[in-house]
Amino acid sequence: MTLRREDRQQLERLLGDFLRDSGALCGVILDRGGRCLTSHGLTHGLDLTSMAALAAGAYASTKELAKLVGEAEFSVLFQQGKKEHLLVSLIDTEHLLLVVFDDRIPAGLVHSCAKDHVTQLAAALEGTRQRQASPKPPL
Repeated sequence: MTLRREDRQQLERLLGDFLRDSGALCGVILDRGGRCLTSHGLTHGLDLTSMAALAAGAYASTKELAKLVGEAEFSVLFQQGKKEHLLVSLIDTEHLLLVVFDDRIPAGLVHSCAKDHVTQLAAALEGTRQRQASPKPPL
């Protein structure tokens, strides 16, 4: 999916709302193939291309782990470091939300906010998908 400027701005606004509510450092929307669609927050110094690709790969592996225990897939992947943490959350069948947060923010708060905001992100992505699928009117 290629985002128009307006679609990207809407997603960035929604990511900003999520970051404000959760206290997370940055959020990235990526497709399940690992392509970064947009981001918001403190992303300077981060290699978002590599992070998106690796997060998508990690999420794909957890999908296979879920199958081994009888689940279709897990909706959230959490990685805890000493100071920085990652949460990868399923937005819809094609997109993931990657969140970077630090140890000042409880993981449960980030997870809860992600659950609340994923619905809005999914609706915005669906709107983009529908606009791209509809035929262009003749000029």
